[in-house]
Amino acid sequence: MLPEDDIDICSKIIIVGDGAVGKTCVISCMTNNTIDWERDPDYEPTVFNNYMTNWDHPSIPAGNRSMEIWDTAGQESFQQLRCMSYPDTKVFFMAYDVSNRASLSNVYTKWEPEIAGYGPDPDPNPWVILIGTKADFRNDKERKDDCIPLEECEAVAKKIGASMWIETSAKTNATFPKQSGIAKLQDALMCLAYHRAKGHPRPNYDDQSWFKPGLSASDEPSAAEKMAEEKKESKVVAPPPAKVAAPAKVVEAPEKKAEAEPRVDLNKIRADPPQTDTNIGNKSGGEDPRGLCNCWCF
Repeated sequence: MLPEDDIDICSKIIIVGDGAVGKTCVISCMTNNTIDWERDPDYEPTVFNNYMTNWDHPSIPAGNRSMEIWDTAGQESFQQLRCMSYPDTKVFFMAYDVSNRASLSNVYTKWEPEIAGYGPDPDPNPWVILIGTKADFRNDKERKDDCIPLEECEAVAKKIGASMWIETSAKTNATFPKQSGIAKLQDALMCLAYHRAKGHPRPNYDDQSWFKPGLSASDEPSAAEKMAEEKKESKVVAPPPAKVAAPAKVVEAPEKKAEAEPRVDLNKIRADPPQTDTNIGNKSGGEDPRGLCNCWCF
């Protein structure tokens, strides 16, 4: 592993996602290009745009840390041309519109398989940051009911093996940049590219130790971050319930068996009849006064 001061983190980054989800607007905010929000920007499918940029970060040594960001078209007609740009990509942005459920579904049914399976040496485990666009809709009275629940978006991030999930708003960035998520996306890109350049394995979603806030240190928490904080608070371990003493076990006395009555052996009685006056008289040859025979009969 190279010394930290000698690490070159010049990285190629590509953003993919359905057409019209707002990929170009997010990249424009990251590269300081202005957008006229007085009117809705006219939508024109991007074929290819490249941007070279870099940002300072307090946790990353100064040096060659430029980012080459490629903006791509999401339409099917550009698939072949789009896929030609995938080789040597260090970090992928996968974008979805927070108010468009189909765009989120396509993240794992279309975009993740496409970037993981293309090229002569495909990477089955690409480094990904999942990006939600148009996050301002979550606070819009007319659009908030159309927004995908945060739990579903987070579940997709885990499903595709994303290292981070961030929701952004290019429109909010023009007036309230600390609420837009753009600065956090810049920090995440720098930290993840640096993490990879150092030769570390791809971080899992549940391991955010690689991320250090820089530009976003003073940002207000997003709706997604608030949800994550609420989850942490709900996981506070409650004290175990007090043990209730088990009732004493009643031991019943064994049932006393009735004693069996002595069995009368008739054969013995016949062989040795009891000594009575009648028997004695018979033995002496006298006559049985009852007129019975001389044998012992019953």
